[in-house]
Amino acid sequence: MSKEFLTIIKNPEIGNISLNKSVFEELVVSVLAEDEEISVNRKDITCHLEEDRLVIEVGIKVLRGLNFTAKGEEVQEAVFKQLRNFTGQKPAEVNVHINGFFI
Repeated sequence: MSKEFLTIIKNPEIGNISLNKSVFEELVVSVLAEDEEISVNRKDITCHLEEDRLVIEVGIKVLRGLNFTAKGEEVQEAVFKQLRNFTGQKPAEVNVHINGFFI
């Protein structure tokens, strides 16, 4: 069974603060929706929580004519920064998969 929550604050006196992995997925969706040079399907975004490590998998299509590698790196950095800024957590990995291109 996969883990659903990542504990971000542990306080033995009053309790924990944990985020469901869907929170991370929605943050990824929000940052990618702003980029008109990529196309992303919600089902191509997954988050895995393994031993308190956050691993993000993002599948995208890139606008034809752009450098796929550069765009992948741009997406990777944007996702990493968004998650760090909104949750205070640094993902262990942000893996971007280029699934094709669009016109």
